[in-house]
Amino acid sequence: MIKKRLESIDFLRTIAIIIMLTANSAPYVLNATHPLWFRLICSLAAPLFIFLSGFSFYISFKKHQNYWLKIKLSIYLLLSAIFVDVFVWRILPFQTFDVLYLIAFGQAINIILFRLKLPVKIFITLICIALSPILVANFGYRFSNTDVNLFSLSSSGNNLSSIFQFSRLFIDGWFPLLPWLAFSIIGSVSAELYDKISNNIKLVKWLSFSLFACGVFALFSQNIIQEEREDYLELFYPPTILFLLIAITFIFTAYAFSIKINSLLNSKLKYLSVLGRHSLFTYILHTFVISYIFKSYFVPLGYLRFTILIMAFVSFCFCLTTLLEYINKKKYLKSIPFILKAILGLN
Repeated sequence: MIKKRLESIDFLRTIAIIIMLTANSAPYVLNATHPLWFRLICSLAAPLFIFLSGFSFYISFKKHQNYWLKIKLSIYLLLSAIFVDVFVWRILPFQTFDVLYLIAFGQAINIILFRLKLPVKIFITLICIALSPILVANFGYRFSNTDVNLFSLSSSGNNLSSIFQFSRLFIDGWFPLLPWLAFSIIGSVSAELYDKISNNIKLVKWLSFSLFACGVFALFSQNIIQEEREDYLELFYPPTILFLLIAITFIFTAYAFSIKINSLLNSKLKYLSVLGRHSLFTYILHTFVISYIFKSYFVPLGYLRFTILIMAFVSFCFCLTTLLEYINKKKYLKSIPFILKAILGLN
C-alpha cells in the first residue's frame, strides 16, 4: 500500500513540476498577455507541491520514526535552498524564502506535530490560514522583494536587519509560513486519513470538485485582477481566502483522482512519475536553466514559441531524470558524499 501511495504522489508531483516549469519560465521568456485562466493554472503548482511534501513526510516518518534522520533531512533541504540562492540566483540566503525553505520548515513543524491529536492539527491549520489575511491587513504586503546581491555586500546600508527580515518569513516572502505552512500540515493529515479518504473516495472527489468549480466561478466573476509580483503570474501574492479555497479543493480533487488510478500508475504509467521521484533534482535543474540560459540569452516569445520551448524544457528534464535513475541503479554515484547528494537531489 505504501508503494502504491508513493507512486500516485510522485505522479501528482510530476504534474506540479510541469506547471512549475511553465510558471517560473514565463517571467523571463513569455511576452504576451496573461489571461486569468493561465495565471490560475500557474498558481496551482505550489500548493500541490507543498501538500505533497507533507503527505510524503507522514508516510515515510510513520514507517521509520527516526526523529534525528528527519531532522537531518530537513537541514539538508534547507541547505538545498541556500545552495539555490547562492549559486543560482547569486543572492544572500534567508531573504526571499523560496518554496524549498518552506518545505524544510514544514517538515520540521510536522515532526513536532506528529504525535498530536488530529483535531489539534486541524486547529493549527485553520490558525495558519486565518492569521494570513489579518497580518497582511495590519502590517501591509510588500510586492517588491529586493535581494542583497553577493557581490554588493560591502555597499553601505547592508546590515543584518535589512538582510534578514522576519516579515518576509511570516508575511511577504515568496512563500511565507503563513498561510503556506497549512498546506504542509494538510498533506500530513491527509496521509494520516488515507484509509478513510479511500473508503469515501467518490464523496471526496465530487465534493472537492464542486467546491473547486464554485471557487473558480467566483474568481472569474470578480472584477478585481490580482497584481503580478515582479512579473510572476501566480495569484497568491498575497493569497486570498478565495484562492486558498480554490487551491485546497483542487488538491483534493487531484488527490482523489490519483487514488482512483493507483493500479494504472504502478504498471503502465509508472514512467510518467520520473520527475516526481526526483523532484528536488528537477527543481534545482530548472532554476539553473532559467537563471543562466532563459534569463540571459532568450528574447521574449509569443505563446506558440513559448509552448514549444516549455515542451522541450519538460522533455529535457524527463531525459536527465531518467538518466539519473539509470546512474543510481548502476551505483555510479556511490563515491559522492551522501550530504552532497542529498543537497543536490541526486539520491
